[in-house]
Amino acid sequence: MYQFIAFAFIIIPAVYLGRTLYKRGVKIKSIYDAFFNGLKIEFKAIRNFTLANLMDQLFHLRRILYFLTVILASILILTGFIPVILLGKHIFGIFLLIHVLVAPFFCITTALLILLFANQHTFLMKDYEISSLELYQKISFWVFAFFSIPAILSVALSLFPIFGTDGLGNLLLLHQISVLFLTLSLILHSYFLIISITENNTVKIL
Repeated sequence: MYQFIAFAFIIIPAVYLGRTLYKRGVKIKSIYDAFFNGLKIEFKAIRNFTLANLMDQLFHLRRILYFLTVILASILILTGFIPVILLGKHIFGIFLLIHVLVAPFFCITTALLILLFANQHTFLMKDYEISSLELYQKISFWVFAFFSIPAILSVALSLFPIFGTDGLGNLLLLHQISVLFLTLSLILHSYFLIISITENNTVKIL
């Protein structure tokens, strides 16, 4: 059952939004190139650190944090859902190993991301204009932030010997549901961000 729910929540929206971007002339390769070129630019920008340009350096570090969180989230999504969607099984083997190794770093970057970007994602009156891309980005950001809490806590709590078999099953269910909404919000946020960049040639939200 979860296999079909995950397919409906992740694959169908991703394919639909991908086709929408393609019709707008945005190709996957161009997104890939822009993403990693942007990451390289940010790393180059922080090489010459001085107190004089501290604020500029912090700006670039925040953007690097965003890039890293997206990369870590993508790895967790792939390792978590490939066995579920394609094989109809729970995460196992190399998928589980990579998932477990990456998860702690994702927790750290996600917590920092929410703290550092929360102020920029506060809702303003101008956001409520019709078809405001910034509004959609902010909504998807907060949905991501909200569901990241149960997604992380459900796994963390399962590590302690305080829950029985039923409790662990409920924690697993909570984790599965949370990551579905978390993944969907990340897909939507990325989509609205790409549309904002292509239309305005800028990244206001970062």
